[in-house]
Amino acid sequence: MRTRAVTRAAQGRRLPDELIVEVIEWCDRLADMRTATLASLCRVSKRYQEAAERRLYSGINLQDAVLGSGRSAKVRKRSAVGTLMRQARLRPLVKALYVTRDEDAETDLFAGLLGKLTNVEEVDCQCRAGCLQKLSDLLAHGNVRLRAIRVPAWDDNLQAVVRNHPHVFSALERVCLTWPTANLTMPALAPSLRALHISLDGSATFAAALAASCRDTLVHLRIPIPRSGQTHDFAGFRHLQSLVLAVTAELGAIGWGEAAPHLVLTLHSMAALTSLRSFAVEGRLVITRPLWGPPGEFAPIGSAVTNPAEFPSSSKRILAAIPPQIRHLSLVTSCFLADDVAAYLRSTDRPRELATLRIGDEVGRGVAGILGDSTGPFGSLADTLARAGVDVTTVGPFDKMGEP
Repeated sequence: MRTRAVTRAAQGRRLPDELIVEVIEWCDRLADMRTATLASLCRVSKRYQEAAERRLYSGINLQDAVLGSGRSAKVRKRSAVGTLMRQARLRPLVKALYVTRDEDAETDLFAGLLGKLTNVEEVDCQCRAGCLQKLSDLLAHGNVRLRAIRVPAWDDNLQAVVRNHPHVFSALERVCLTWPTANLTMPALAPSLRALHISLDGSATFAAALAASCRDTLVHLRIPIPRSGQTHDFAGFRHLQSLVLAVTAELGAIGWGEAAPHLVLTLHSMAALTSLRSFAVEGRLVITRPLWGPPGEFAPIGSAVTNPAEFPSSSKRILAAIPPQIRHLSLVTSCFLADDVAAYLRSTDRPRELATLRIGDEVGRGVAGILGDSTGPFGSLADTLARAGVDVTTVGPFDKMGEP
């Protein structure tokens, strides 16, 4: 009798299936323990095995499954890839492939599997761009339609892959490049492209030309702030909804000051874009003056500039030039002084329909302190934002906006 009562009580306390499935889906976003956690969840309960398998096999890293290297390399049987080789029923679940090394012997291990992954929509090559050629068994399949691709750069070999498999790239929506190159224009690649993400400013001219070549379809754009002081004209990007301006590692306080007038003009070019709703500045300025030791020593790359004397007054003009139609603003950066950001948020320059503010890094630490100090010079800022309905989120210095 007691056993039945305990069982009924336990059933009454059981979490809803929808909530457990949400937890399983959240585990898919774990940075380090994703695969191990989801693999364990696959074995916990048959009731939730399907949900866990769907997330576990949605994205696989080929090299995670490799034991050894070179000609002695082999696939671990208990890895996700090893399971896919044995269980055909799981292969349709694979949506994304991640390639972190391009050794020929390792790639050959997966040759028999790649041609059977017919639902892959995303390929992420974190090694040299030519590695995509080695996925020929995948690309040759008539059903594969890539929607997203990430490569270090676009070279002649990759151009050849696109020409040889036009059907694979016909529905491409997102391209992420580490740096742009001179021989790439997007209309020749895919008319459906909606998102372009450029990490490094190898050439401001190439980056600008690349973005301009797909301005008629582009919805999301991440582009580096050029070191050369070049002005980007976004007036013709009529569908653009989200723009991220990224600080590259080489841009210091002096470079920021030189870029500021051009950034103001760039922001002014977007003032009439009715579709634009989200704007972000992300990244850290680098100190280029000695911090310690004998003259001539430089601070480590990535050190943030926090001395107000190192910021040009034109930084305030950049804030004031943020387009008025923006509803979502993100400043996860060290590019502005917290006092300048606070003054901007209290001023009439703040977008009237601003709904969310995302802050981090030096700006996040400084503005968070101001918001928590009701007696300081900006003591009314928290109440001002609350009355305006602005939702403020503070994130860590290296949290990203998220790829389009």
